[in-house]
Amino acid sequence: MLPDTLAFPGCLEAHIGVNHDRFEIAVFHLWETPDHLEHYLNWRAERGDLDARSATMRKEQDFRTYSVP
Repeated sequence: MLPDTLAFPGCLEAHIGVNHDRFEIAVFHLWETPDHLEHYLNWRAERGDLDARSATMRKEQDFRTYSVP
């Protein structure tokens, strides 16, 4: 999914971090604006990507957003 994220309009960066001991994967995105991120998340939800990803996970996905001044 990362190549599609990087190609999405407004995505400046996308990275994945893995914690093998805790069986966790973190995805970090940097977006031009909050509107770009919202459009991206809506696109993923409409395609069913978020539900499909959740079905393979032990825990519910946790989304957090931060603003950089």
